[in-house]
Amino acid sequence: MKKKNVKIFKKLLSSAAKAVQERRTNKLYETTKINEKPKRTYQRKQSITKINCVFQSCELKISKSGHKFCYEHWLDDQDGFLRKCKSCQNFIDIQYEECLDCKYTEKTSTYKPQKKYQKESNPRWDNSDKEIQTFFVYILKLDDDTYYAGQTNNLKRRIFQHKERNTTKSTKGKEGKLMWFAPMPTRDSAAQAEVELKKQIDKNPSKIDERIIAFRELLNLVDGI
Repeated sequence: MKKKNVKIFKKLLSSAAKAVQERRTNKLYETTKINEKPKRTYQRKQSITKINCVFQSCELKISKSGHKFCYEHWLDDQDGFLRKCKSCQNFIDIQYEECLDCKYTEKTSTYKPQKKYQKESNPRWDNSDKEIQTFFVYILKLDDDTYYAGQTNNLKRRIFQHKERNTTKSTKGKEGKLMWFAPMPTRDSAAQAEVELKKQIDKNPSKIDERIIAFRELLNLVDGI
């Protein structure tokens, strides 16, 4: 009888020990789970793809999303001095219809150069000129002793573009000095006056000299008052 009681006591003791061990294990697991720090998740930054300015032959890179011009050519585009090449859709100066790459690389090109004395026009001028009351036609003398005629709705800015930014193809790489200018009431009249000046520069440059001399005399007369 005593041996039987001892066996029962040992079984109860073993069961109690197992129960205590299980409670300790569960408590340790719960404590560890509470103290665990949440895992950080890292998102890989999206790489910014840089693209070239869409002006033909410009190699400057643009990283801002939604932008297609470098700053200099963006200003030209805002002023209405750029247009799309009709073949490759790159942007070029308004005085051309096709970029040089399309003109000389395509054997079946239907390139038709603009007439030399064709009056310039741009649909963007319609919006930018709405609040402008005075336009200008002007003459520059370049450092190769040739004249350049142009028209604009902002003379100060246009002269700055010729001198500092050097982006106009006709005057690129040449130092230009303002020799004469005149106000015009509309963009159309300024563009027409530009055409007449270009004809004089090519066919009768002495008329341009006389115009500049008369302009200087007028300035001297004003200064003397």
